[in-house]
Amino acid sequence: MKKTFLTIAAALVMCLPTFAQQQQKVDPAALQKKIEKSDLDVANEKKAAKASTWVKRAEAMMAAENAYTSQIYDNMEANMVQLMLGKPKGVEDATIENTPYLKMNYGAFNLYISSDQKVKGWEVVKPVYEGAIDKAIEAYGKAYELDAKMLKKTKLGLQNVANTLGKNAGNSYFLRDFASAADYFEKAYEVSLMPAAEMPVDTLSIFNAGFTAYFAKQYERSVKDLLIAEQYGYYQEGDLYNVLYNSFRSLCGEDKVKLAEAKEFLLRGLKLFPGNANVITCLTDLYLALGENPEAVVPMVQEAIAKEPENAMLWYGLGAIYKELKKYDEAMSAFNKVVELNPNNALAYYYIGNLYVLKGDELNDQVSNSWGSETYKEDMQRVLNLYGQSIAPFEKAHELMPQEIAFVEYLKVVTFRLRNESPEIQAKFDKYNELFKQMNAQ
Repeated sequence: MKKTFLTIAAALVMCLPTFAQQQQKVDPAALQKKIEKSDLDVANEKKAAKASTWVKRAEAMMAAENAYTSQIYDNMEANMVQLMLGKPKGVEDATIENTPYLKMNYGAFNLYISSDQKVKGWEVVKPVYEGAIDKAIEAYGKAYELDAKMLKKTKLGLQNVANTLGKNAGNSYFLRDFASAADYFEKAYEVSLMPAAEMPVDTLSIFNAGFTAYFAKQYERSVKDLLIAEQYGYYQEGDLYNVLYNSFRSLCGEDKVKLAEAKEFLLRGLKLFPGNANVITCLTDLYLALGENPEAVVPMVQEAIAKEPENAMLWYGLGAIYKELKKYDEAMSAFNKVVELNPNNALAYYYIGNLYVLKGDELNDQVSNSWGSETYKEDMQRVLNLYGQSIAPFEKAHELMPQEIAFVEYLKVVTFRLRNESPEIQAKFDKYNELFKQMNAQ
């Protein structure tokens, strides 16, 4: 099964700390005393009947929640950290997702410093009060329940809560604690639904909850959250259906009866985003998994094209289907139609080049079996000609998206294979080989 996801930068909004620098020392004991006093106040029937009591409790809880991170912000210089917090108790090397960091130990919390000496994340190992943010949410809700006139304070307070939840979610993602990230994102969404918050529904957070739940292998939760995001029309340009399908398929296992239910939401996705290659890939995969003919997807897209023949993305989608079906000539025709309608579509040029390579590989496999035959040399030249035809569309894709390393890598590989054909191609290989090295080193 293919799993093509958005890059995290596109699919997930990270919310690392962005609080103002305030030189202050954390006094956990004082914060705990405030919470203890609040415990007594809410246990007192008379005081508990006052909305202000609950607002103060929420504020005390949020002070505890942010105690160690209020001075820290994303990309903060490491030397600034030591000016504000002093020298760490210890420093050690750490690795997260194959990326090295310096882990600075401040006792109750650790900071992760990147190679360019900037803060990238943290972990609190000794929280002032476990579950403080949940208590704050509860308290703001109670305050509004007791007195709707407290809306101004509860709204401001819950906005702070939402920001902190987003910050914590982003940080959990950095630590690759996907389950915690999903927890925080779900809570951010739930806060946005509270009358005491009076804010727009946080559709981004519920999408991100489903996205991170997938990586946590919590597939049932992922499907639930993503279906909620779909109800609000938060589609991430159709890629919601890609993540949703992969979560649903992982949840279903070998149960084909259950898996067949995916057809319903994937067809919704195809109708809304007929040019989304990921949706098409998922539908094709589903048909194959169910033992059905994936070509059934073709007339659906063709019907849409008949209504909108000038829609380049529909042709792009058709090309993606044919490519999955290994009907390379039909795919080539569709992608050529894309660039005819939209000459600046770099990915369409890339796929045209890729199809020439695939056709060349396919022919090469056939020719390899005829080694020593009278037509071998001629057949091999046909293979090389197909590879050669990929250069121009790859170069056009590179021209349109010069930052995309995949285009340069293909150009390097193809020109290497053809470098003995002419001095011009040798020069192209030298150019793209050097460029690939430079881009790979960045």
